[in-house]
Amino acid sequence: MTVADLLKKLGNVPPERVHLGPLPGTATEQDVLEAEGRTGRLCELVDGALVAKNVGYYGSFLTLKVSGTA
Repeated sequence: MTVADLLKKLGNVPPERVHLGPLPGTATEQDVLEAEGRTGRLCELVDGALVAKNVGYYGSFLTLKVSGTA
């Protein structure tokens, strides 16, 4: 598997959002909890890989629109 294959498998996320520790494919729910404390960013577990959540302006705006609060 190449890095390009991994990124495609994870939903074409930007590479800067994919954590390499623990190695992709080996992360657990506990790693998600520890990553937030270590990095200060929210992460999600996608096919055993830690992926930093996108919490930029557009994502926040879209969340508000979908929830009906904006």
